[in-house]
Amino acid sequence: MIFTAMMKGAVGSLAKREEIAELFFRLSLGGVALGLAFSFAVSIWLKRLVNEALLETLLTVITTYLLFFTADATQRHCSGALGTVTFGFYMSAYCKTLLSPLIERTFHDFWTLSRPASNP
Repeated sequence: MIFTAMMKGAVGSLAKREEIAELFFRLSLGGVALGLAFSFAVSIWLKRLVNEALLETLLTVITTYLLFFTADATQRHCSGALGTVTFGFYMSAYCKTLLSPLIERTFHDFWTLSRPASNP
């Protein structure tokens, strides 16, 4: 998007440079900020769920898609990819302790898209 904005107009003017810088910071920092905001909200909600494998997994799936849609397709228009990556990093770093111990394996198997280990 930044390169498209640069190609549409004369980049040499000071106003265009400021618009491109504003676009860059809105896309990058806005995506990270939105990802952190969604992460904090999900972490509060995960604290309230106990041993609910379906709800805990569904909450993270819905939040991931909702975050990308909110960032990319609404008036906020910031980077949905950076927001989703920020959400993933936050979840992997801080929300491991918020998951119920009984469903941690199921949750991990879902997000790694691996087959459950079979018993010999």
